[in-house]
Amino acid sequence: MSDRYAIIGFPISQSLSPLLHSTAFRAVGLDATYEPIAVEPKELDRFVASTLRTSFDGWNVTLPHKQRMAELVDVLDESARAVGAVNTVVRRDGRLTGYNTDVDGVIQTLQPHVQGRNNLHTVLIGAGGGARAVVAGLHRIGGCASLNILVRTPTKGASLLSSTGGLVPARTNILSIASPEAFEALSNADVIVQSTPLGMHPKVDDSPVPGFDAFRPGQIVFDLIYRPRTTRFLSTAKAAGATVLDGLTMFLYQGAAAFQLWTGRAMPLDAVRPVIERELSITQV
Repeated sequence: MSDRYAIIGFPISQSLSPLLHSTAFRAVGLDATYEPIAVEPKELDRFVASTLRTSFDGWNVTLPHKQRMAELVDVLDESARAVGAVNTVVRRDGRLTGYNTDVDGVIQTLQPHVQGRNNLHTVLIGAGGGARAVVAGLHRIGGCASLNILVRTPTKGASLLSSTGGLVPARTNILSIASPEAFEALSNADVIVQSTPLGMHPKVDDSPVPGFDAFRPGQIVFDLIYRPRTTRFLSTAKAAGATVLDGLTMFLYQGAAAFQLWTGRAMPLDAVRPVIERELSITQV
């Protein structure tokens, strides 16, 4: 009988995780399936109990379920406990263990560009599950002297800090994304990370800071979105001469870490990356 895996979220049609994992399963000769499942937030608890817990060997979790999933599993790995969010679940002997492999993806993306640098002034846009992984990734990389977290809803910023308070630098502030202080922080930042879904396919004209045009050379600007690879946010930063990083590397490495947890085998990235890049080039908008 085939092993059965899935990704759950709402919406889910934009995810390339089914293509990623199905390609990897074929490449290593594993008899396994992977399917996308749209689950509304109000149905999540019931669906985990009635379907996922009984019929799946593991699954990925995407927006908007990462934080709630941390409360529904039986055991939290340290990677998930540190940030209060789960993006990968493993079921063994009827017990669910939650992990956060997004942290691996953040590190793989940012570390080559900031390794060895200190006193970095960093801005994080958003306070959801992806933002929590960014906080943990920055902590493990090191070199972050200050962190400004830009949010639309102050309570979400407070929730993020309550979950990750031990991981943030002493100089950490929560700012309204529409405030003058937020735009000053963006202008002065060495590293800017965009963790919201704004700009994701199909709403490619969206941006978390649509009127901001003060990016500059020397900045590192990272958008967690991988579809499209060049969001409006990144396009603006690139035009100003900043070093831009799209979400593809993060996507691949968080997926590879999940694959390892499920199968005990390394994901064949050399085989799957060209497939994902080709799909992105076809659907680039």
